[in-house]
Amino acid sequence: MSSNPRKVFLLGAGSSAHSGAPLGKHFLKLVYSDQHKDKRIQNIKTFLEKYFNINKNTEIFPKFEEVLSFIDISLQKGEAFSKDYQEQEILQLRTDLNYLIWKALEFVKNIPGEDTHKLFIQSQLDKNDAIISLNYDTLIDFSLEKSGYNIDYGIPFANKDISTTQSTTKLLKLHGSLNWLYCPGCYSIYHYSYERMNNIFSQEPELCKNDGIYLKGIIIPPTYIKEYLDPFINMIWIKAGNAIRNADEIYFIGCSFSDADMWFKFLLKKSLFLNPNSPDVFVVNPEKRGIIKKRYERILGPVNYIQKTFADWLHDE
Repeated sequence: MSSNPRKVFLLGAGSSAHSGAPLGKHFLKLVYSDQHKDKRIQNIKTFLEKYFNINKNTEIFPKFEEVLSFIDISLQKGEAFSKDYQEQEILQLRTDLNYLIWKALEFVKNIPGEDTHKLFIQSQLDKNDAIISLNYDTLIDFSLEKSGYNIDYGIPFANKDISTTQSTTKLLKLHGSLNWLYCPGCYSIYHYSYERMNNIFSQEPELCKNDGIYLKGIIIPPTYIKEYLDPFINMIWIKAGNAIRNADEIYFIGCSFSDADMWFKFLLKKSLFLNPNSPDVFVVNPEKRGIIKKRYERILGPVNYIQKTFADWLHDE
């Protein structure tokens, strides 16, 4: 192995949780918080109450990905839930659940950078390294921007200028990002820096500069029935696979390796199988019962399990 190994860092939801970003398992509970009163959130609440018998005192919620998957299966099979939830209502629910993800993570737009991510950039990141993120939030994006990095997202944007900084790093976001919008007409993708993130959540819609069509978010929600039809997302996945194939060391930080990540597991397993370097695999996760470790070893074989939080690992390093 080279003296300066090529590293790939895979960031999951746990890498952002220390900053207060909600995990997927908390999304449905946010429907019952006081801060979400708009009609799209209320539509989700009504559905949960009717279909899952949930109320504000319920302690056990279905998983967010389970609710999404029920809706996706219903749409694929062309089946209705009831006379109140036929195709049109189910399509609206699907859109509203995507909206809930955005609202749950909206506060992140006000976080320009975060100490743990800055420490990660300063202490771990080298010019040959790549970051692959499963997250929608922009904590690592803005920390890289504030640290003087030009980010190579692996796709062309209609409005993103190339920075004059000499430091460039790959940040490949497999499920899209809160700071990306796309035009469903010409399919241009727009990037929003920290200073412009408020525009995404503004009451005034963002319009495509080419044809004036309303811009939409580009995220792949956590459903068991994922679809990766977007050509730009596919481009990112191809580049992520290439990064894993050429890595000497791979670090999983805050990745739960859940059943909903089957597409990601396939990409990972295939890319590692084709990697001639036999890379060392490290898993940074504070889970103590060994459940997460076994998930990895069931697919990847033995791993170096570091039972620490993201922040503790960085400080100890």
